Amino acid sequence: MERESISRYSSVLSTNSGLKVRSDQLIKAIYGLSETDLMVLKALTELNNATANQISKRINVNKSSVIKSLKILNERGFVERSKSRSAGKGRPTFVYTINIQLPSKIREDLKQLAESF
Repeated sequence: MERESISRYSSVLSTNSGLKVRSDQLIKAIYGLSETDLMVLKALTELNNATANQISKRINVNKSSVIKSLKILNERGFVERSKSRSAGKGRPTFVYTINIQLPSKIREDLKQLAESF
């Protein structure tokens, strides 16, 4: 995903009639995301790829909350998860990345919503 894309998630959108809405709040409402989900999404966009632990440290939110948000974001198609190669035994470590199709997905979903009115 392009670096500049993160600005799309926190910019102010305006209509011809003067209506203004923050894009992150629109995404939050449409997809049923929490404030923590948005924080995780923004952090992951800035980090490019990261583990739950790295995101947790970045946004100062406990790891279990970050994992919950990552699960939601994965289910909604916002992020992808892959196993990290680990040298040791125990639980696998997962690395999360932003779905590169995310901007297209959001535009398509908004278009479908608008057409349903």
